[in-house]
Amino acid sequence: MGKEQKASQRAKSKTACGLSRHLGFASGPTPWRNNPIRGLSIGGGLATEHTRTIPKMQDIQKKLGKKIAELRKKRGFSQESFADECQFHRSYMGALERGEKNVTIAMLVRVTKALRISLSELFKGI
Repeated sequence: MGKEQKASQRAKSKTACGLSRHLGFASGPTPWRNNPIRGLSIGGGLATEHTRTIPKMQDIQKKLGKKIAELRKKRGFSQESFADECQFHRSYMGALERGEKNVTIAMLVRVTKALRISLSELFKGI
């Protein structure tokens, strides 16, 4: 077999039609055509029931960030000194206060310790 034939064969094995051969299925119909789970989304997109909750979550992040900024200012911290107190980078603190970060509970514990309040106090009114 020549170089051109081998290259052509490799190209065919990577196409959708040649995928079954590439995956080791010698002949017959492609295995996914009669698959009972063919409706399964493989595209990586979010289902509609999940995308409806995203704006709500972003709203909570923004409210939480605004409350952290408000409490920080009330305690007399600059954003940079507060970030140091929480052991965060100053740019992370800015993003957190703008509601751009998904913050973990461990990070919120650092914030509440620096503010000398409880987690429940932080979430009050959000």
